[in-house]
Amino acid sequence: MAGVKELQQQLELDRESARQKERDIRVLEQLKTELQTIDSQIEAYEQQVSTNDYSQYPESAYEQILFHLEKAVRSLPRHHFNRLTRTTVNQQTQKTPRWQRLWYFLLKLWQKITRTSTHQIIKRLNAAINIPLTATLATPFPFRLPQNREELIAARLSVAEQLELARASHERQSQNPTNVLLEPRNELQERLTQIEQQLASYPTEDFYTRFPQEYHQQQQHLFERSRQFLLLEALRRKDKVIASLRTYIDVITPQWNYEARRKFASSWSTILKDVSLLFPVFASTLHSIRNLLPYPDSGCIELLIVDEAGMIPLHQLFPALVRSNKAMVVGDPLQLEPIIPFSQSTIEQYHSSAFTERGLSDTDYECYSPTAISTATAYHRAAGIFGESTETENGIILTEHHRCAPSIIAFSERLCRYGLVLRTPENPSKLGFNLIAYHVEGNYDQHTNPQEIEAICSLMEYLHVSGYSICDPSDKNTIGVISPYRAQADLLHNRLQKKYSDLTRDSIGTVHTFQGGQKSVIILSTRQCRTTDSFWFINRRPNLLNVAVSRAQELLILVGNLELLQQSGGYTRMLVEHIQKSGEIRQLP
Repeated sequence: MAGVKELQQQLELDRESARQKERDIRVLEQLKTELQTIDSQIEAYEQQVSTNDYSQYPESAYEQILFHLEKAVRSLPRHHFNRLTRTTVNQQTQKTPRWQRLWYFLLKLWQKITRTSTHQIIKRLNAAINIPLTATLATPFPFRLPQNREELIAARLSVAEQLELARASHERQSQNPTNVLLEPRNELQERLTQIEQQLASYPTEDFYTRFPQEYHQQQQHLFERSRQFLLLEALRRKDKVIASLRTYIDVITPQWNYEARRKFASSWSTILKDVSLLFPVFASTLHSIRNLLPYPDSGCIELLIVDEAGMIPLHQLFPALVRSNKAMVVGDPLQLEPIIPFSQSTIEQYHSSAFTERGLSDTDYECYSPTAISTATAYHRAAGIFGESTETENGIILTEHHRCAPSIIAFSERLCRYGLVLRTPENPSKLGFNLIAYHVEGNYDQHTNPQEIEAICSLMEYLHVSGYSICDPSDKNTIGVISPYRAQADLLHNRLQKKYSDLTRDSIGTVHTFQGGQKSVIILSTRQCRTTDSFWFINRRPNLLNVAVSRAQELLILVGNLELLQQSGGYTRMLVEHIQKSGEIRQLP
């Protein structure tokens, strides 16, 4: 219990870490928003300052200039000489009264005597502001001397406005909001950096992905303690356990034992709990589950683990599921699909009687019919999909590959796009390459290719000399021979059995019989040798070649008519091209 509690605590810590990570992400986004707001304020102010930059404005010089401009404006005569001139000119077409001409003459004479004309005032102004005017010439704000009464008045207004703007600019600079905002901005940036560092410290993978590496030792200890606990509990209750075990043995034996079955029917839960102390894991085929657990009561199985679910028709999984509390369905939809041993006419009759005549649609047929495996298997249903290639699968994807040499599994990756993470190192075979192809023209005889078989027999001798064996007690350096076609596989078995007495049942067979198996060396006999031969069975889906190639751990040898395999296109062409690129095409030894 302490071991369980330790792992549960680690799991809870991981969940809390995930929750904290989500909180930190929200805080980070908020900090970025606040920081962006402050930066926008600073940028707006700096842009305003750059637009109205009075940092080089000669304020002192312009204050003197404004003083003299205002003095000059106050000194301007009340009567505008130029205006009078324009009035006189405009009235030339009429007879001007004598008194007006006399008034104009006297006014002009008076301004000349008193030196109060606009011209004299501007002249005195220019002399008075000579020094401050010179001070403005080297700045971006040079002062231009007024030339007449209108320019003088405009210059006074302009200089007064500039001085007001300059003073306002200097006041803003003294109260620079940038200085006020820099401190909180620096604090926000510091917090943002801390949050980013904290987010970088969180694990990138979830607890269950890290579990095999980071918690393997705790898991191993927990397993050992669990096993010890079961054994100790069995010893503590040995009399009851022995009695339950005897009853269970009598139930599953072929001979009918009425008393044992009656006792099992009334207390199967207790009997199975006692038996599970010695046998916590049961291994069974789907067909035999009803023999191991005769009564389909829910809860007979705490956890059901189904392997190779991509080969299982929908209906075959039901007997196991109804006996289980939980189920883990494992499989690959791109490996070999199940074979339904029904003729097309039988399937059509079943479709009509079981679905069409009962008002069910073709969609219902595809969902529930055990004969509709062209679209879906037990794996597809567990993944929540119908078997269409465009559908996205649910569940945990196991992407780490630990079996085949990289160049071998690269073909499966090209076919199926698993997104595999290779854990196998580069390791050349005893023949120098991991992929080799031999061209055999071939001849056809009763659904077999005897010339290919002769070539394979020669290859077997060559492989034996190189260090491989048809049967190795250490299960290393072993050879497997496969073909997509039963007749070819059977003839290969008969020929090689006469030559190798230690030939095992799992050494030669069809690709279907090798599903789930592996050998150091796989020889693939394709059989086709005539231009009229169909490659539909091999090329209709990637499943068959995916399984055939990935059975080889160290060396895959393709034997067949390579020209026809390429001409057929599809997956056989891809395989030949892959061997040409990553392996070697050889002549028979």
